[in-house]
Amino acid sequence: MNILKGLDVRSTVNLDHSEATIKNFTPSHVDRNRANTGRLRGNTRQTFVNENTVSFTRSVASVHNISAVAGVSYSSNKFDSWDMRGTFAGSDVTTMNAATINPNQVTSSETRNVLVSFFRPCTV
Repeated sequence: MNILKGLDVRSTVNLDHSEATIKNFTPSHVDRNRANTGRLRGNTRQTFVNENTVSFTRSVASVHNISAVAGVSYSSNKFDSWDMRGTFAGSDVTTMNAATINPNQVTSSETRNVLVSFFRPCTV
């Protein structure tokens, strides 16, 4: 966006979001231990980026050129994942809230990263 002659402002916003959930159920007649078993796992990934810049360019008396750029950039990444396994009394209800969960087979993790950058090159 050109606000004044020679002064430009630019701003961008980006969001990338994805989710995945995987559900498995193995009935007792297929399982080698003759148990109804299940597993629920998934993840959420999100990346957010915002960049803002201001630039200025001016010629003075057709002899001197002045230019400057300033800006800030923000980037955030996060990733969450989970995994749980359980045993079911029957095969009618296969959601994990009906399972006996083995606490040794439950995992979760969270990762967060943030980068903030400032920049201001200038030439005369």
